[in-house]
Amino acid sequence: MQYLKHLYKNNFRNKQFKIYITFFIIQFIFLFSCKNIDKPEKIKMNECLVNQLESKAKVISFDQQDGLNSEKDGVKFYEGYFNAEIKFIANSGIYIAGDSYKIIKGTILFMKTENGWNCQSFDFSKTELIKINDSSDNHEKVATQNSLQNEEQKNTSQTQATEPQINKNYTEYNIGLYQVGGSNIKAYFHNLPDVNTKRKGYLVSFDRVYVEKVNKEFGYVTFTNPNNVVTKGWIKMNLLIAE
Repeated sequence: MQYLKHLYKNNFRNKQFKIYITFFIIQFIFLFSCKNIDKPEKIKMNECLVNQLESKAKVISFDQQDGLNSEKDGVKFYEGYFNAEIKFIANSGIYIAGDSYKIIKGTILFMKTENGWNCQSFDFSKTELIKINDSSDNHEKVATQNSLQNEEQKNTSQTQATEPQINKNYTEYNIGLYQVGGSNIKAYFHNLPDVNTKRKGYLVSFDRVYVEKVNKEFGYVTFTNPNNVVTKGWIKMNLLIAE
C-alpha cells in the first residue's frame, strides 16, 4: 500500500494512471471486505435460533460471536457462535416455563446455497445454559409465600372460631413468653402445625419468642431478631421453655 501511495503521489498529473490506481484500490477493498463478511448476518442467526427453539422459549437478547468456515464436497459451511438470553414459555425437560437462561457460546450450523446461507441445525442438548436469577420472579415468590401465610392464618382463625376447644385440650402449653431450651438446639419453623411443613428457618438455644396460640404439640410464635425483623410460624412446643 505504501508503494501504491508513492506511485499515486508521483503521478497525480497523469489522469489515466490516477483512475487506474483508484479502480485497483476499490477492487482490493471490495475483495478484502467480501472475504471477511463471508458468514451469515446477525439477523439471520437470530432468526435461525428463534425457529429452532420453536414453542419452547423466546429469545430475549442475541449477540453474534466469531465462527468457523469449512467446505466439504464443494459445499461451504459455517459454524456460527453466539451468546443469547432466552426465556422458556413452556416446560421442557428440566426447564420450567418462566425461567430465564443465558446461552454461553451456542453453535448454529449454516450451509451456503444459491439463495444465501441456509440454517441447518442447532443442538440444544449440547448447549451450555446458565440460569438467571430474576428479581421479579423472586418478588412473585415472596408475594406467593405471603399470600399462603395469610391464607393459613385465615384458615387457623376460622378453625379457632369453629373449634375453640382445641387449645383448651392442651393446657400444659400456655400462651406467653418462651425461650428455646437446652444447648445446641435448632427449633425449625413450620408453615402449619404439621411436621411435613418444615421450613429452612430455625431458632437456636435461648432465642425468646411469644406463643400466640397452641395447636396440639405446636405453638404459633412471633420472633423478633436484633434488627427488629419479625418472623412468625409454628414451632414444636417441646423445644420451648416457659419464662
